[in-house]
Amino acid sequence: MNLISWNVRGMNKAYKHREFNAFLGQHSIGLIAIYERRVQENKTQRVITKFGRRWSWCHNYRCSDRNRIWILWDPNHIDFTVEVMTAQYIHGKKLSNCVQLNCNK
Repeated sequence: MNLISWNVRGMNKAYKHREFNAFLGQHSIGLIAIYERRVQENKTQRVITKFGRRWSWCHNYRCSDRNRIWILWDPNHIDFTVEVMTAQYIHGKKLSNCVQLNCNK
């Protein structure tokens, strides 16, 4: 499982949805941090659902109208809890699902 960060521009565009979905299909992604300044808050859910229904997500729109950060995670593999959110960052705790990742205790 991979964790990625992407500074992307233009997630409103259909070709970016296709490009992003192709990337997700090629890699085993568990958590994604996206910096996207152009998508307005009222369009966020519509854009994120284009990536598939498996994602849970949060954003920092209420902290800043200019610096927009999205965190998406696959709840089948990761539990993510936001601890602090500001205009500059989202700090959280990631817990892996040990059964699916074959963790040893």
